[in-house]
This record gives sequence, structure tokens and C-alpha cells, in this order.
Amino acid sequence: PATGLDGALKRPQMERRSRRQSLPCFVHGGMSSARLQGWKNSLNGSKCPLRMSTDAGASVKFGGIQHAGMIVEDTQKALKFYTQVLGMVDDTATRPNLAFKGAFVRAGAQQVHLMELPNPDPKQGRPDHGGRDKHVAFSVKNIDPLVESLEKNGVKYTMSKSGRRALFCRDIDCNALEFVEQADL
Repeated sequence: PATGLDGALKRPQMERRSRRQSLPCFVHGGMSSARLQGWKNSLNGSKCPLRMSTDAGASVKFGGIQHAGMIVEDTQKALKFYTQVLGMVDDTATRPNLAFKGAFVRAGAQQVHLMELPNPDPKQGRPDHGGRDKHVAFSVKNIDPLVESLEKNGVKYTMSKSGRRALFCRDIDCNALEFVEQADL
């Protein structure tokens, strides 16, 4: 946990959204749920503006992940990588007029939103194996054509450490991607 000069635990700053809802803004690197619970317990009975409930799953019906957003430095270069190297389909025609450059690509039924925005994450110092970094996973019917394309284009990849037919690579902006073979597609 982050501490101040006096060694006291710094509490997350709260950003006021409305009278009824406060959202946490963890400005010192975030907290795991266990640390967050410890922080809440350390308030010694005082009112905590952050309320968590375990009953939301009973009423929320998920259909899956609709899209993933990836921050990119150059939309056209990223679009070329996602379509020509990874084999995704350009779906930019469905992208609304937004205040920043970007493109949409489709991977099966899901989209990846390529967003040309300043990247708060460092490119250097990321783990060599994308499975040890934040990543998005895609299912593919056969991993072999992807391996061939990655090798042909000089894209480094690592096979899954679990023994599954899966691989990890990074896009040109160091975003980690996983591809898992799923023969029944």
C-alpha cells in the first residue's frame, strides 16, 4: 500500500459522480480486493463511501465480452497489423464519429476497438510472456495459420505455459494478445 511521509496509509481519493454514486480513483497504483477490504475494515466503523454488494450476479445476465479496447500509437499501422498479420476483419464502417482517431476490427462476433490515444502504460519492461501481463484472449479454430503468419511477419510469440494449444504475442504497441485453439468453432 502507498504511504505518506509519516508512514500512514494513504486512502484512495474518491471522485464524486453524483449524490448517489461515488467511484474510487486509486491514484497510488490501485488495490486488490483483499487490500480494499482491509482498507474498509481499517475505517473502524466509519461510513465508507464505497459500497460493494455480492448480489449483483443474481440479476445481471451476461452475453459475453462485446469488445476490447486497445490503445495504439498509429491507427493505420495498427489496423494493418490486426487485419493483415492477425487476419481480423476491418469493421471501421461501424465506428461512430469520435473525438479521437481509431478503427474497429472484428474477431468472430466480437470487436477490437483500436484507439489512438496517449498510452499511460509503459512499452518497456513488460513481461516476455504475455500470459503474465494484462491481455485479451481470442479463440481460433486452428492455431497453425496464425503461427505461420506471425513467423512470416517476424512477430515474436510464446506458447502457453499450460500446455494448451494457445499462444501469446504482442501487437505493435506492446498490447498482449492470446489466441486459444478451439476446434469446434
